[in-house]
Amino acid sequence: MNRSTRIYADITLVVLFVMLVLLGMIFYMTIPDGTVNGVDVDYTEGWTAEDGSAVNVLELDRSEGKHRISRDLDADKVRGASLCTDETNLLFDVYLDDELIYSFHPSLPRFYGNYYGSYPHFISIPQYEGTKTLTIEYESLYDSDWTAFRNMKLTEGADYYRSIMQRDLLKFMQCFMILLAGLMMVLCGFIFDTDRARFTETVSLGVMAVILACYSNSGSLLIQAITGNSAGIRIIELMCLMLLPIPTIIFIAAFTDCLNKWYIKAIIGMATANTVANFIVVRTTGLDFHDMLFISHIIIGIGLLLCGFMIIRYIRLKKRKRGLAMLGISVVIVFIAGAGDMIRYYFANPRDTALLTRYGLMIFIVLMGYSEVKELIAISEKSIKTELMQKVAYTDALTGINNREAFYEFESEIKKKESYKCIIMQMDLNFLKKANDEFGHSEGDKLICAAAGCIDESLGEFGKCFRTGGDEFTAIIEGNFEDAMKAFEAKREEINNDKDIDLQVPLSIAYGTAEYVAGRDNLEDVEALADSRMYECKKKMKAERQSEGGK
Repeated sequence: MNRSTRIYADITLVVLFVMLVLLGMIFYMTIPDGTVNGVDVDYTEGWTAEDGSAVNVLELDRSEGKHRISRDLDADKVRGASLCTDETNLLFDVYLDDELIYSFHPSLPRFYGNYYGSYPHFISIPQYEGTKTLTIEYESLYDSDWTAFRNMKLTEGADYYRSIMQRDLLKFMQCFMILLAGLMMVLCGFIFDTDRARFTETVSLGVMAVILACYSNSGSLLIQAITGNSAGIRIIELMCLMLLPIPTIIFIAAFTDCLNKWYIKAIIGMATANTVANFIVVRTTGLDFHDMLFISHIIIGIGLLLCGFMIIRYIRLKKRKRGLAMLGISVVIVFIAGAGDMIRYYFANPRDTALLTRYGLMIFIVLMGYSEVKELIAISEKSIKTELMQKVAYTDALTGINNREAFYEFESEIKKKESYKCIIMQMDLNFLKKANDEFGHSEGDKLICAAAGCIDESLGEFGKCFRTGGDEFTAIIEGNFEDAMKAFEAKREEINNDKDIDLQVPLSIAYGTAEYVAGRDNLEDVEALADSRMYECKKKMKAERQSEGGK
């Protein structure tokens, strides 16, 4: 890439960055819309338990059984608003006085486990007069600080939905961009990587990015609000965590030339067994995925230690590879981020369990993705140059069909094939000397090109065609021989009658054929037999057209 082209590319990237910033401002900058008396009241506090004590919905009584919390609700303060909240692992009913106005008791299939995760609610308040009592009767599924009503407000449902969008859009977009980057790497691996090790490396990195993107979206309510399936999102998150060690260890192993080591297979086996065992245990017992989460964490920890070991081993062997420093930095960043999130999970009970992992992963994908894509482009450019050089080496400059070098290459290929059968057809152009002597070498070249076109366009549909000498051609016919010869004769007549081509000497081609069967015949002997038959044909044709001159 020359300097001016690079400058234009950089300018384009700057324009793209500005547009992305402007797009982000749409979601994170609010312009007053002139709404009068809009309802937006924090309902986190002000609730009372059955014994009259004050209750904060962020710190609920999570003991077994049903519990009730209540508060008075003045109709004048409602004005058509809804009670909006997002909560985790609670079954509950909402009453206005004694009237049931909302019920949430999801029935989960057994393979989902015991919990449905986090879910947003928009609870419409019926119209009424005066003051009534709003009561929530709830039952906790899981004793954790996560189990609570969060962001509880009396507000417009659309405003609350927009607040979810504004709060979680950045997180969602981070995960979405990582997901796209992963899919692009997988696609690039299939398109550009012809080397098996490089293919494994690129595809495993892409799959790892996809899995981490799906996992690190935990804590976001954006997808739950859109799909209404929080339990499904939870299962995807847990499966990602269980399967994560597989592409990770494969990528590092491919990068450090350790794919054949026993511990790679061991980690893959452990992660696979853990995933299968989780679903069997959850399906057949009363346990939940969460009860076995520590096993996934242990396997991830072992996998990360092995990744570090492979990188250190690779460096100690004094091997050098493009992107090694980038890989080392990236792995350290992800390791620190993942370890930080595990510590937060066990000791801080955060709502967003993948906060550090998500940012660490973004850095990892940017660094390694840049390195991988850069190398893929270099490989692609090299491959294109090699392909062009090969095409030049194997193409006849005058006629554009395959040349003698291509014929030798094809010979070596068919010798290796088992149960291979074909017809070898040796051809020689008649009256080339007459064309050269009487009309000049340009006419001779024109006659050669016409012969090549006739042979390639007719016999090429049934096999391979080559120009093996000045006026000599060879065809390997793999299809129906009779149909091939009909096409050949028809094409020759068409060229002779074509006024646009206007040959001064009619196109006449002598040929001889012989059958070749791999494992039975010697290819060189079959070619010699076809060649001798071609010369017999040539003598016969010359005798028949003695008056027209010869070669």
